[in-house]
Amino acid sequence: MLDRFGSGLKDAVKKLAGKSVIDKAAVDELVRDLQRVLIQSDVNVKLVMELTTTIKKRSLEEEPPKGMGAREHVLRIVYEELVNLMGEEVDVKLESQTILMAGLQGSGKTTTTGKLARFFQRKGLRVGSSVLMYSGPVHTINSAHSARRSMCPAMESQVRQMLLASSPVE
Repeated sequence: MLDRFGSGLKDAVKKLAGKSVIDKAAVDELVRDLQRVLIQSDVNVKLVMELTTTIKKRSLEEEPPKGMGAREHVLRIVYEELVNLMGEEVDVKLESQTILMAGLQGSGKTTTTGKLARFFQRKGLRVGSSVLMYSGPVHTINSAHSARRSMCPAMESQVRQMLLASSPVE
């Protein structure tokens, strides 16, 4: 999913970079491309509309700083607004923690989990014996049994607590 987002964003920016004149039509085309890419990447439609409205308004109303062309100014606005959308940088605690990865099939949970494990490993944490990755349904009665069969005994109680906490209330 993030690959599609990255390539779609790159294509939208390339299109803008290829324009000889940055006018209202070019900004409108950029905004449409960004909307399409963001919505296809499952970004909330309301957020997409707020983001693209801000980008369009700033691109058409703000004057580029001295020494910066209109194209570079619009690209800087897109960058700033995307960074603003993502939020502030967060320091990840390098200690024992539980991270729940939830999402639809094919949304990148396994890939992201591997990247997180690699990140922690590069920061000096021991990854392997202390990391548990359970992939399976958590909403059926047999989930706890299949999870127990596939893990080491030391992790069983933690997973049991996690599964009980996520079980639907009847």
